[in-house]
Amino acid sequence: MAVPDVSSLRFNDFIKTLKNSEVRPAKGLNYLKQGDQFQNIFVPVIPHPEYQPLYCWFNCLDYQQKNNGKVVFGWAIWHTQRNTLLAQHHAVWQSSTGQYFDITPNEMSVEEVLFLPDNRAPFDYKGLRAPYSFEQDKNGISVWVSSEGELAGFFSVQNLILSEHNIQILGDFDCLKPFNYGSKAMNSDSDLLTKQPAQDPAKTRITLV
Repeated sequence: MAVPDVSSLRFNDFIKTLKNSEVRPAKGLNYLKQGDQFQNIFVPVIPHPEYQPLYCWFNCLDYQQKNNGKVVFGWAIWHTQRNTLLAQHHAVWQSSTGQYFDITPNEMSVEEVLFLPDNRAPFDYKGLRAPYSFEQDKNGISVWVSSEGELAGFFSVQNLILSEHNIQILGDFDCLKPFNYGSKAMNSDSDLLTKQPAQDPAKTRITLV
């Protein structure tokens, strides 16, 4: 995957569709209080050695607890190898002076990510719920996609299922201990966070282009 061309008409149509989709917080969560809503921000990637890829939500919360600042939720925007545009739910850290940093290592080894803050899309630390990704092909057909490849024509959230390996990694984060993730572990050797559709998704329809 690569950072898309933000000057292209296709990119701007994609962002417009994402902005106009009726994304909402998962049931029980509130809209976020964060700035730069829907602004395209190139965020430098400064990975910290104690953090691992794919754990951005947890990495940022841990870093915020240790260094102040705040966790900002939104979308990392990519141009995929399938020639689609993808908005992947993501978290970055914002310093007390307003600077953004992506502290999570990424598997593409890119030096910056294109990030779009979105106060409609928090991550649920207690319930382990995260928004689907939003993807659009070259013909303008848009879908919401789970990490397992399940498709939806409306905004949805998915439940994360933690493996024993995940629990071992997250167990080092003091900020996560109140959530008692150990009781939610699955007997799995997976090195990744697996995600399943939530039992009560926010079924807000979007118009397919």
